[in-house]
Amino acid sequence: MDRKSNPSAVYNIVKVLTVLLVVFAHSTRMYTSGGAFSPLNQSVALAKITDYIYIFHMPLFIFVSGAVYGLCIQQGKYENKLKFIGSKAKRLLIPYFVFGFLYVAPAMCLMGLTNQGYFTYCFYGIALSQNSRHLWFLLALFIIFVCAIFLRKWLLKAHYTRVLVLGLSGVVYLLAKFAPVTLQLRAAVSYQLFFLLGAVFHYYYDKVEALLLKGRWIAVALPIILLGRFFYCPNAIVLLGYQLVGILMIFMLAVLLEKRTKFPETKFYRCVKDTSMGIFLFHPMIIYLGYCCLGGKDIPPILLSVGIAVASFYASVALTKATRRLKLKIILGE
Repeated sequence: MDRKSNPSAVYNIVKVLTVLLVVFAHSTRMYTSGGAFSPLNQSVALAKITDYIYIFHMPLFIFVSGAVYGLCIQQGKYENKLKFIGSKAKRLLIPYFVFGFLYVAPAMCLMGLTNQGYFTYCFYGIALSQNSRHLWFLLALFIIFVCAIFLRKWLLKAHYTRVLVLGLSGVVYLLAKFAPVTLQLRAAVSYQLFFLLGAVFHYYYDKVEALLLKGRWIAVALPIILLGRFFYCPNAIVLLGYQLVGILMIFMLAVLLEKRTKFPETKFYRCVKDTSMGIFLFHPMIIYLGYCCLGGKDIPPILLSVGIAVASFYASVALTKATRRLKLKIILGE
């Protein structure tokens, strides 16, 4: 019989897998209609792979953040609301504004990805977060954390209070389209459901894990079910179902990696785990630069996309380590 997995270790593996998915999908996204650049050689296959990852990768990021939050409040942490909000502001808002004003805005202007001037872009794109690129996640997550801390006691109570919280959260999710886009309020309203699902998930972690591992067929079924997104997705409720399938798929993979492999002991895993925030912050503009320089060349799509993804990954790791050596950890939220 397999030993029980360690939830905290599984959550860390999920974060590592999600960071890798984000870097890869941000590179291959250039082969979709939503890419910032349009490479000379297009690839339908890479576009479909990107669309597949995009079904669940950001909901997964929010979900695992909620699961870690659930773990922490179960351990008695975060009792002081003001202290909690202050720590999340340091963790999320400082990187948001520093990277927004000094990294994203200059890159967007210099590469011609906006017709706004630098200061105009800083105001509308970053300060109001109308075009903050990947940094939207940090601002939306901060808002979600602020709202979640006031639900702490309800998540700690009985089963029915958690069901009530999720029910109300589901209603809010369905009303997300009416929220303003400015300051990522719509994103926060839309993704808060995944955060709270993650928090509640932690309380039933053992039961969900046992269910996922009950039959090997589940490991095959989940990725196949997710393909249904390309053939049948009439409304937001069905889309939510696909997103949850994708989340469970990665969680099951993380459990198997934690229980049956030495992946968490590898140097590569530790590298990604220890520099994940820096990788997230640095990599998109490096990818943009790669396509700005090489996108017009006659390079096979798989070689170009994977090459740029790998280069952006290792460059981001190097920049993260350099930032720490310069004692500027605060801009990484550390």
